Amino acid sequence: AAAAARVEALEADSPNHVVKKPRYGEAMRAKVEAALRRLEATRLSAAELADALDVDVAAHEDAVSERRGLEAAQKAAEAERFEAETAAATRAAADAKAARDARSAAEKREAAENAKKADALRAERAAKREAKRR
Repeated sequence: AAAAARVEALEADSPNHVVKKPRYGEAMRAKVEAALRRLEATRLSAAELADALDVDVAAHEDAVSERRGLEAAQKAAEAERFEAETAAATRAAADAKAARDARSAAEKREAAENAKKADALRAERAAKREAKRR
């Protein structure tokens, strides 16, 4: 019924010089109505497809967003782990340097003490030699 009204409106809009022939009767109106129904069905299918694609696009965007979030979290964790490892390596290097410095200082003190003992021993021997000469 709506299609028939539309066909009549289209025929009414036709130019005046067009002759309306009787061959455009019920058969032609039925064909036009069927074509309009098919066109409407195609339009509805296209609308459903567009809706489905919107859902697919939204799902894809959510997946991409989630993946980017995971990648960012992994990068942050990796950076944090790198900083922790760097700090640990720096602390270990500082501890090793402190241990080397402590050993070096102890060795220097020991060498100074040995030098004092050697000087005292030499002085004592020199004093004994001097005492024997007199």
